Amino acid sequence: MIKEYDEYVGYFWNREGQCFNAKSKRPLKMIRRGNRFAYPLWRKAIDVAFVMATLYVENPNNYEFYDFIDGNTLNHKIDNLFWSKYPHQKKNVKGKGLKAYNSALSKKKVLEIRRLLAQGELKQTEIAKQLGVTKNRVTDIKRGYRYNDVK
Repeated sequence: MIKEYDEYVGYFWNREGQCFNAKSKRPLKMIRRGNRFAYPLWRKAIDVAFVMATLYVENPNNYEFYDFIDGNTLNHKIDNLFWSKYPHQKKNVKGKGLKAYNSALSKKKVLEIRRLLAQGELKQTEIAKQLGVTKNRVTDIKRGYRYNDVK
């Protein structure tokens, strides 16, 4: 099913988050601004996820923010979007095993570091190399300086 968003006449959106030109019927290329969101490559920069949520996701509580179920801001499929009371990536990622807002490591990675430290078979430098983190971060987790909230 393809729908047109009122503010952008001549462009249609499918359920996968692709934008199509009505005349040429071709999908527009997406570009990223920073590391955050993808935008169709045209004169106006718009938030694709907002358009997708507005067109396809029900908002019975009239929330003004949307969020991503898997935490991936580049996944605009409608089964990955929902409306929320809070701005995305701050309050809703906790408990999903995703990185907390402004965090370098995911919960899964922190728990893996703790598991490897508890086994005692690998040195901290080996753990850091294996998981792609710095030795200082592994040391801080071991000493309890960081990620104390991760259980």
